[in-house]
Amino acid sequence: MALLQREQIDEERISVIPKFLSAIECQQLIERAEKSGFKTSPPSGGGHGRTHREDARTNEYTVITDQSLADKLFQKVSPLLPQ
Repeated sequence: MALLQREQIDEERISVIPKFLSAIECQQLIERAEKSGFKTSPPSGGGHGRTHREDARTNEYTVITDQSLADKLFQKVSPLLPQ
């Protein structure tokens, strides 16, 4: 298993962890999300309030609650988090 490293972006306010998930893990999450189904995001004002314009938001989302998966991901990332 490759050693994971956190890379700092934007004066340490944003971090990325390259190769955090393997290609197989990514594919499994994609398949799980697709099986769960997606909902159209409600129109919003970019986080600054709601709007009734349907074209203001064009993405979809899904929510999957899985404590086991959350624990696994947190265990993997926790050594890289700032103290």
